Amino acid sequence: MLVIDTDVLSIHHIFTGDKRYKKNKEFLSMVKTKESYTTIFNLLELCGILATVGDKKQVEELYRMYFASEEIKLLLPSTIDKVSNISWSEISEEMLEIIKRGTRFGDASILWICEEHDVKYFITWNIRHYEGKTSIQCFTPEQFLNNTKGLKR
Repeated sequence: MLVIDTDVLSIHHIFTGDKRYKKNKEFLSMVKTKESYTTIFNLLELCGILATVGDKKQVEELYRMYFASEEIKLLLPSTIDKVSNISWSEISEEMLEIIKRGTRFGDASILWICEEHDVKYFITWNIRHYEGKTSIQCFTPEQFLNNTKGLKR
Protein backbone atom coordinates (compact mmCIF):
# COMPACT_ATOMS: atom_id res chain seq x y z
CA MET A 1 0.00 0.00 0.00
CA LEU A 2 1.28 3.44 -0.96
CA VAL A 3 0.07 6.73 0.55
CA ILE A 4 0.55 10.09 -1.13
CA ASP A 5 1.14 13.18 1.03
CA THR A 6 -0.61 16.53 0.68
CA ASP A 7 2.41 18.31 -0.80
CA VAL A 8 2.48 15.93 -3.78
CA LEU A 9 -1.26 16.45 -4.37
CA SER A 10 -1.04 20.24 -3.94
CA ILE A 11 1.67 20.45 -6.63
CA HIS A 12 -0.56 18.36 -8.91
CA HIS A 13 -3.76 20.37 -8.37
CA ILE A 14 -2.69 23.86 -7.32
CA PHE A 15 0.99 24.70 -7.73
CA THR A 16 1.44 23.56 -11.32
CA GLY A 17 4.28 26.05 -11.85
CA ASP A 18 6.41 24.38 -9.16
CA LYS A 19 9.83 23.19 -10.38
CA ARG A 20 8.94 19.66 -9.18
CA TYR A 21 5.72 19.52 -11.21
CA LYS A 22 7.15 17.41 -14.05
CA LYS A 23 8.55 14.69 -11.71
CA ASN A 24 5.40 14.92 -9.62
CA LYS A 25 3.20 14.34 -12.70
CA GLU A 26 5.41 11.44 -13.84
CA PHE A 27 5.12 9.85 -10.39
CA LEU A 28 1.32 10.25 -10.25
CA SER A 29 0.97 8.80 -13.76
CA MET A 30 3.01 5.78 -12.73
CA VAL A 31 1.12 5.05 -9.49
CA LYS A 32 -2.43 5.55 -10.73
CA THR A 33 -2.48 1.89 -11.75
CA LYS A 34 -1.16 0.81 -8.33
CA GLU A 35 -2.85 0.55 -4.96
CA SER A 36 -2.53 4.27 -4.13
CA TYR A 37 -4.17 6.14 -1.28
CA THR A 38 -4.25 9.43 0.56
CA THR A 39 -5.76 9.95 4.02
CA ILE A 40 -8.86 11.94 4.85
CA PHE A 41 -6.56 14.34 6.73
CA ASN A 42 -4.47 14.84 3.58
CA LEU A 43 -7.63 15.61 1.63
CA LEU A 44 -8.84 18.12 4.22
CA GLU A 45 -5.40 19.73 4.31
CA LEU A 46 -5.40 19.94 0.48
CA CYS A 47 -8.86 21.53 0.56
CA GLY A 48 -7.59 24.07 3.09
CA ILE A 49 -4.70 25.01 0.80
CA LEU A 50 -7.05 25.33 -2.17
CA ALA A 51 -9.47 27.44 -0.11
CA THR A 52 -6.74 30.04 0.36
CA VAL A 53 -5.97 30.32 -3.37
CA GLY A 54 -9.18 29.14 -5.07
CA ASP A 55 -12.90 29.48 -4.55
CA LYS A 56 -15.37 27.50 -2.47
CA LYS A 57 -16.80 25.73 -5.51
CA GLN A 58 -13.34 24.38 -6.42
CA VAL A 59 -12.84 23.15 -2.85
CA GLU A 60 -16.16 21.30 -2.91
CA GLU A 61 -15.40 19.77 -6.33
CA LEU A 62 -11.94 18.58 -5.21
CA TYR A 63 -13.35 17.09 -2.01
CA ARG A 64 -16.07 15.16 -3.85
CA MET A 65 -13.67 14.08 -6.60
CA TYR A 66 -11.42 12.27 -4.10
CA PHE A 67 -14.37 10.51 -2.47
CA ALA A 68 -15.34 9.18 -5.91
CA SER A 69 -11.80 8.50 -7.15
CA GLU A 70 -10.82 5.00 -8.24
CA GLU A 71 -7.18 5.99 -8.86
CA ILE A 72 -6.29 7.43 -5.45
CA LYS A 73 -8.49 6.01 -2.71
CA LEU A 74 -9.16 7.57 0.69
CA LEU A 75 -7.94 6.01 3.93
CA LEU A 76 -10.19 6.73 6.89
CA PRO A 77 -9.34 6.00 10.52
CA SER A 78 -10.17 2.35 11.13
CA THR A 79 -11.21 3.24 14.67
CA ILE A 80 -14.23 5.06 13.24
CA ASP A 81 -15.72 1.63 12.52
CA LYS A 82 -15.41 0.90 16.23
CA VAL A 83 -16.55 4.34 17.36
CA SER A 84 -19.03 2.94 19.87
CA ASN A 85 -16.21 1.04 21.57
CA ILE A 86 -13.58 3.80 21.61
CA SER A 87 -13.59 7.31 23.00
CA TRP A 88 -12.11 10.43 21.46
CA SER A 89 -9.71 10.59 24.39
CA GLU A 90 -8.35 7.18 23.36
CA ILE A 91 -8.01 8.36 19.76
CA SER A 92 -6.26 11.55 20.82
CA GLU A 93 -3.94 9.54 23.09
CA GLU A 94 -2.91 7.40 20.10
CA MET A 95 -2.18 10.56 18.14
CA LEU A 96 -0.32 12.07 21.11
CA GLU A 97 2.05 9.11 21.05
CA ILE A 98 2.89 9.95 17.43
CA ILE A 99 3.22 13.67 18.23
CA LYS A 100 5.73 12.76 20.95
CA ARG A 101 7.94 11.29 18.20
CA GLY A 102 8.49 14.89 17.10
CA THR A 103 5.67 15.41 14.61
CA ARG A 104 3.12 18.19 14.31
CA PHE A 105 -0.60 17.49 14.61
CA GLY A 106 -1.30 17.37 10.86
CA ASP A 107 1.59 14.99 10.21
CA ALA A 108 0.71 12.92 13.28
CA SER A 109 -2.91 12.48 12.15
CA ILE A 110 -1.72 11.34 8.72
CA LEU A 111 0.82 8.90 10.20
CA TRP A 112 -1.81 7.58 12.62
CA ILE A 113 -4.06 6.45 9.75
CA CYS A 114 -1.12 5.13 7.72
CA GLU A 115 0.18 3.04 10.62
CA GLU A 116 -3.33 1.71 11.37
CA HIS A 117 -3.51 0.44 7.79
CA ASP A 118 0.04 -0.97 7.68
CA VAL A 119 1.08 1.31 4.83
CA LYS A 120 4.37 0.26 3.25
CA TYR A 121 5.35 3.43 1.34
CA PHE A 122 4.64 7.08 2.11
CA ILE A 123 5.35 9.55 -0.69
CA THR A 124 6.13 13.16 0.23
CA TRP A 125 8.39 16.01 -0.81
CA ASN A 126 8.80 16.72 2.94
CA ILE A 127 10.84 13.64 3.92
CA ARG A 128 12.29 15.41 6.98
CA HIS A 129 8.82 15.63 8.55
CA TYR A 130 8.51 11.82 8.65
CA GLU A 131 11.91 10.10 8.51
CA GLY A 132 12.89 8.48 11.78
CA LYS A 133 9.39 8.98 13.16
CA THR A 134 7.72 5.94 11.61
CA SER A 135 8.60 2.47 10.37
CA ILE A 136 6.91 3.29 7.04
CA GLN A 137 9.37 3.73 4.17
CA CYS A 138 9.33 7.39 3.10
CA PHE A 139 10.29 8.56 -0.40
CA THR A 140 10.00 11.68 -2.52
CA PRO A 141 8.17 11.07 -5.80
CA GLU A 142 11.54 11.29 -7.58
CA GLN A 143 13.18 8.74 -5.23
CA PHE A 144 10.24 6.40 -5.70
CA LEU A 145 10.44 6.69 -9.49
CA ASN A 146 14.18 5.97 -9.38
CA ASN A 147 13.81 2.98 -7.04
CA THR A 148 10.61 1.28 -8.19
CA LYS A 149 12.43 -1.62 -9.81
CA GLY A 150 13.96 -2.60 -6.48
CA LEU A 151 10.84 -2.07 -4.39
CA LYS A 152 8.43 -4.85 -3.58
CA ARG A 153 4.79 -3.81 -3.48
